[in-house]
Amino acid sequence: MDLSPWMLNRAASNHQLRCPDAALSWLLADGVHHQPSCAANLLICLGAEWIWHDLGGTARALRDRGSSGSTLVVGAGRRHDAADPATLPGRIDCSADQRAQLTALGLRVDAELRPDDQDWDRYLGRCAAAVRSWAHDGDSCAGKRWQHAYDEWLAARDNDRGIMAWSVWVTTVL
Repeated sequence: MDLSPWMLNRAASNHQLRCPDAALSWLLADGVHHQPSCAANLLICLGAEWIWHDLGGTARALRDRGSSGSTLVVGAGRRHDAADPATLPGRIDCSADQRAQLTALGLRVDAELRPDDQDWDRYLGRCAAAVRSWAHDGDSCAGKRWQHAYDEWLAARDNDRGIMAWSVWVTTVL
């Protein structure tokens, strides 16, 4: 599920290359209020933890849409390992804080993937292409809103490059 037709089409087109035997469904929709008709066995939210306010809210929402044994994959911003917490303007969770949040929600952490800055920049490049596609092929008003939001996100990323990093958490619902 994604709001972006471009990102959804990209994911669907890679399906046969990456996991040809998986029975996947694709839904163009806003996930905030979507309740699936049955518990999903795989739920993924990458780069959109803001939808449910933070990592904890997102993991809780995904967990509640799955069942015992479901796999959840959540990508979330965290404090960069090189950042000194004493110099930051406020509290930013580190990797250990995020792991504790996930465990407290009844999730077993199976892996933490730690993309480097170049990986994050490549992801932002795909987001930029999605925004351009949406503005060109879709609703121009929505495209302008998304372009503005993306521009703000990119400026924040540039400003916080030495402070923020990203983790992708692979967990199992206990």
